[in-house]
Amino acid sequence: MKARSRIPAGVIDSGLASLATFGVGLFAIHSFDPALLGGYALAFAAFNLLVILPRELVFVPAEIAAVTYASEARLSLIGRTLSLGLLPALAAAVMVSFWSLAAPADIPTTAIFPVTVTTAICTFLSPVQDHLRRMLHIGERSWLATAISVIQVAMTALAVVVAVRLEVPAAWIPFGALAVANLVSLAVGGAMLGLSARSEPPDAPALQLSALVISGKWLLVGGLLGPASVFVASVLVTHLAGAEALGFAEAARVISRPLPVLAAGISAVLRPLSIEAAQKKQLPIARHASRLYLKLMGACGLLYLLVAGADVPWNPLAAILPNGYMISGLAAATIIAETFSVLLFPYRYELLGGDRVVALTVIEGVGAFFRCVVTAIIAGMVASFAMPLGLMIMTVARGFGFHMKLRGLYEPESERPRPDEEAVHPVSGDATLVRG
Repeated sequence: MKARSRIPAGVIDSGLASLATFGVGLFAIHSFDPALLGGYALAFAAFNLLVILPRELVFVPAEIAAVTYASEARLSLIGRTLSLGLLPALAAAVMVSFWSLAAPADIPTTAIFPVTVTTAICTFLSPVQDHLRRMLHIGERSWLATAISVIQVAMTALAVVVAVRLEVPAAWIPFGALAVANLVSLAVGGAMLGLSARSEPPDAPALQLSALVISGKWLLVGGLLGPASVFVASVLVTHLAGAEALGFAEAARVISRPLPVLAAGISAVLRPLSIEAAQKKQLPIARHASRLYLKLMGACGLLYLLVAGADVPWNPLAAILPNGYMISGLAAATIIAETFSVLLFPYRYELLGGDRVVALTVIEGVGAFFRCVVTAIIAGMVASFAMPLGLMIMTVARGFGFHMKLRGLYEPESERPRPDEEAVHPVSGDATLVRG
């Protein structure tokens, strides 16, 4: 019940934070021609890929470890975990700059430099700010996380307005505004926390970068595979069907964006519950969390499909995002694919809490492989539809894999087969055995 009462804060926090991305996406759609919009989509795919590096390598293992402590002690871990993630975030910012090597010839060369610079800055700041907000949810300070998101979306809007008034070239604005918003909200959030996040609790083991990297290496591999498949699929569509085809698919993705935003908000509150239930092998609690999530997301997905799935009179997005409805059925297909994709979130968190990190990595790899292969086969035939269809294929593969690996997670020790595979414990970093 306590977690249920904080769900509105999680949804508002995620919604506001992602509203900033949605807003700059709207700006890009209205300001860029289809070819440049395809280039922006490619850079955005690279951004989504590289922010995984600090998140999965350091931040997620630290968040899993934080769940094992009493809620009042969790906030005191924030200062330490934030500092440990800065170097991986910087490395990700450097690597994202190479996205331009995959840019097709029809993307204007004058736009590549500003998009690259602003994307790199965002790649450094975004995972750090996201980690701060996730730790606040874990520490049961969800409304403080929401306040940080309010600052973020307000600063994004202000940065866009000021940039337009100053006649800044459009290519600088989308990622540039996000960078400013992340920096200001991160600084204000740190100031609001004050001394509570500056030291670890007295009885907590020191959080060492080496231990987090050891426990996070499999999370990193698994976390990279999904976004990597998006980037590869984007490159395939760009080169097999043209940058315009990817531009239309990007417009449809922006239309479907409220669904993963809503999913992230609900998950921010329920995710610690799923992880802790799997850690303690408490199946009723895990199923309570997953069923509550599925009911909420299933209903929201169906409702959103009816409202925004087509260019109909009651759809306000049809006038705001006309490019998303230029290809009949593309928006609906993308919404359906996104809905099914986010329905799997609770089961991923259970696998994390249950030490099934290696299995999760294998599942992500299989799903990413199928997505890339299918996209390569169909992109030349179905153009923009290759993006949502590829996502659906990956979701089906993930769903089968999650079902297989969760079957034995909550079985008593005496009923499990002998373990024969080593994995890394996501909290301590020590070698442990994968069961079931």
